[in-house]
Amino acid sequence: MFDAVNPDLVARRGATVDWASISTPPRFIHEPNGPILYYKVEKHGTEQNKAPDNLFLVTIRCIAEGNPTPSYRWTKDGKPFNVAMYSEKLVQKAGEGTLVFTKLDETDAGTYQCEANNDNGTAVSIPTRLEQT
Repeated sequence: MFDAVNPDLVARRGATVDWASISTPPRFIHEPNGPILYYKVEKHGTEQNKAPDNLFLVTIRCIAEGNPTPSYRWTKDGKPFNVAMYSEKLVQKAGEGTLVFTKLDETDAGTYQCEANNDNGTAVSIPTRLEQT
């Protein structure tokens, strides 16, 4: 496997390169999230902030590319954040790390950060703070 390939040199020698087979570290392919995202908790009896009945969804983007395909991990306030443990209130989009909060409450406030990992490295997102208004 090549560490680096000079496209000009390859073209001059008439060789072909399968660019899809070259290992690359993850890199984010979206605009950064804002440094602070605000959300509002509204309580109506025992129901609060359930999608799709409200417009209080919050999305924190995390989309990366790399070869091999990156896997994703999240931290909240600097500690590992297990997305699967919160499936009643948020989902992680398939094939990417993006989090969509579908039911927000006071405990969701904090600083979130995404890590995209593969065998060639790790990309770490800029921290995004969720704050309740």
